[in-house]
Amino acid sequence: MESDTGTEHLVLGSYLTLDRVPTWRSPPVQGGALAAAALLLAGSLVGWTLGAGARRFAGAAPSPVRAGVRGFASGLALLSLFGLAAINRELRPDVPFDLLIELPLLLRLGFVATTAAAVLSLATPWLAWRGLVPGARAPLARLHLWLLSGGCLVLAAQAVGWNLFGAWLY
Repeated sequence: MESDTGTEHLVLGSYLTLDRVPTWRSPPVQGGALAAAALLLAGSLVGWTLGAGARRFAGAAPSPVRAGVRGFASGLALLSLFGLAAINRELRPDVPFDLLIELPLLLRLGFVATTAAAVLSLATPWLAWRGLVPGARAPLARLHLWLLSGGCLVLAAQAVGWNLFGAWLY
């Protein structure tokens, strides 16, 4: 441990030094936030689809969330989930050196999708604020939009934290 900064190091041999990461950067916290955001996005897609079918079948009133907001959020969720699935599929620990030669096309597309979703997610707080039909009193729908916005912003923050912007260029 360095006395002036308090940084802890683990030195293995003469070539590898490992530093302790803060708790918020630890794999369990990062993985939990990623899983929660992905489940929220996937659940929103399924919920909106089932809700639209149930409303149509029952002849109920339309959703209090504007159609454009649902469309934008659904597209953003699909883009985010595609990017996460592509990156997860292509980053395999059994062939790490293949990535040094060339990035597979699906991995590049995953990086592009994740970057685009992170940029588009910056609009989600405004959509959550203005997303309901005027005059609609739907506190659960508003809460859902704010949670969805938070999930998108968590994924955007992770894309920035893991340096995924421009990764497809290599």
